[in-house]
Amino acid sequence: MTVADTSIYAYRSLTVGDLSKGQAAVMRVIGERTDHTRAEIAARAGIPLQSVCGRVNELIAAGLLEHGPRRLCSRTKNPANPVRLPRAQLELI
Repeated sequence: MTVADTSIYAYRSLTVGDLSKGQAAVMRVIGERTDHTRAEIAARAGIPLQSVCGRVNELIAAGLLEHGPRRLCSRTKNPANPVRLPRAQLELI
């Protein structure tokens, strides 16, 4: 395990423990890749889009996620604002 892997593991273990079930599901999906749209998260986590939207907004407000550059969603094929780990955490990867 590299230093970056250890730092990411430590970050996730500190933050995910205090999250709701829905927030933890969103964070597990986010951990798979650098950014995801809300529709992509809903599909991968198997939870309704409206639930994902609420949980993502809570995680953004808590500083655990941020918006990434606008791109086309792989699910809807429409422009979307994906979310990702905050820049400081992305630098560890």
